[in-house]
Amino acid sequence: MVKALSVTEINSYIKNVISLDVFLSSVYITGEISNFTNHKKTGHFYFTIKDKKSSLKAIMFKGYAQKILFDIYDGMEVSIVGSIKVFERDANCQLYCEKIFPIGDGSLHLAFNQLKEKLEKKGFFNIEKKKAIPKYPKKICVITASTGAAIKDILNILSRRYPIAEVLVISTIVQGIMAEESISSSIIYSNSIDDIDVIILGRGGGSSEDLWCFNSEKVAKEIFNSKIPIISAVGHETDFTISDLVSDIRASTPSEAAEIATPNKEDLLDYILKTKKLLEYYIGKNYVDIKKNYKNINQRLIFLSPKNILKAKKENVLNIEKFLYNNCRLNINKYINKFKENSLLLSALNPMSIILRGYSLSYSGDKILSSIDGVEEGDIIDIKLKDGSLRTQVLDNNLKI
Repeated sequence: MVKALSVTEINSYIKNVISLDVFLSSVYITGEISNFTNHKKTGHFYFTIKDKKSSLKAIMFKGYAQKILFDIYDGMEVSIVGSIKVFERDANCQLYCEKIFPIGDGSLHLAFNQLKEKLEKKGFFNIEKKKAIPKYPKKICVITASTGAAIKDILNILSRRYPIAEVLVISTIVQGIMAEESISSSIIYSNSIDDIDVIILGRGGGSSEDLWCFNSEKVAKEIFNSKIPIISAVGHETDFTISDLVSDIRASTPSEAAEIATPNKEDLLDYILKTKKLLEYYIGKNYVDIKKNYKNINQRLIFLSPKNILKAKKENVLNIEKFLYNNCRLNINKYINKFKENSLLLSALNPMSIILRGYSLSYSGDKILSSIDGVEEGDIIDIKLKDGSLRTQVLDNNLKI
């Protein structure tokens, strides 16, 4: 006879069977949300995931729920990562959710806009927060998958355009459940390396779901907090992600990111040649100018040298001395001649000259007599002769010539 089992034993058995099923320990389910409840007190999400024929109760605990970037509502199409477990008391089979992803452009667009609005309020997109891309990077870090077209394109362009730059590739998961954590960790790691000048972050094309990890708030925070400038290159030109908005500059493709990150060696060589010619021209021109200037300065130094100044002063003194000597001599001769002329004149006018010729001078006291008027008989007068004087007395003053 078969032994009867209790309800508890049956429920426990069901729980054990399901918990040992590897397939149910990690499932990826798509469906529509219904009966959604955000339990404010615990922070858990309770809802039902369903399709056209079936439904399954689901729960997402607070630790996972607080990571959801978008608002969940009834009727939303989603993909869920989680596991199937049984609640033993009631033998209820439930989906325990770890991650929820919107399905379809409408839902993704909503989630994108919700996160964009949130980060915009925090200033993640402010232009003044953007860092400049270095013009001549010495070391470039590429964060992407180590295989695929994106890394090949980037490395090919970097080696062709600017082969002197060192390139560090950090192999990163850029799609799927682990991508968000892998990208964030790679950004943090790259910032721990001191000599990296610029980071290229991205991947090749894909669907909106494939690129969704680049719309993660965690990734956005690490890009924003990066001390190294980041070029975002996610997908193709028409793709746009939150990472593009937060990064310091967006490239439409990984190939363009490599071009933005580096100068073109052909342009640099052309610039160097032009600069060389310009330098040669200015060096030649400056050489002529400097030589001319040197000559002028040298002549000026020669002219202003103490030796030449002293020589010039000496010559000037000699010239002045010569001038003074000639001038003095001329003046002396002039005055000598004048003196002679005056001496002759004085000699001619000198009474002694007249006396020497046989004439005499008569004095009445100190007064020279030129007439008999004023002389009385008996007056004593002096008569000056060439070899002496006579003193005589007037006997008669009426004698007429």
